[in-house]
Amino acid sequence: MTFRQYIAQLAWRLRRPERFLQRLKLLVKTHRVGTLAELEQLVRSQGIDIIQVDLAPRISGLVAMDDSPLILLQPGLPSHLRELTLAHELGHVHLHPEHLADVQNVSLPTVGGIKDNEADIFALLCLVGNFSSQEEMLRIFRYVLTDPKNLRRWWGIYRYFLFYDLRIQIAQCL
Repeated sequence: MTFRQYIAQLAWRLRRPERFLQRLKLLVKTHRVGTLAELEQLVRSQGIDIIQVDLAPRISGLVAMDDSPLILLQPGLPSHLRELTLAHELGHVHLHPEHLADVQNVSLPTVGGIKDNEADIFALLCLVGNFSSQEEMLRIFRYVLTDPKNLRRWWGIYRYFLFYDLRIQIAQCL
């Protein structure tokens, strides 16, 4: 790899949040839902099957690819966690289709990282919109505070955007 190719690749990686936000703006317009029933209907209308299957204890859900995408959910999830997990996995379907594992080769997902942060952001916007009202803000706090482990997820989202402007400025200089 030449130095010029390396710089181009580095600039492309630094602009990932910018590309993500462009895709997110297009997706959220058509994926805003108010209830779990609406979310399940939206998922099924896109040809995505929802299957309840026993997963590892710390895994609420994951996505796999058969003839069409499948969202596998842990049975017995409380409705608020089922809603968040379903929206999160739908985010993976739309934002990272090239990384969906074949249903025959599904392994335990890696938790955290950029792709999970992006799926969490999609889920939040899908479920609570643009945070324009106090009611929507209270709804997000319900998701975050239902489980203290969620605070770590939302810290990841915050870190994702913490240096967003700096990353874009660096990429423009390259």
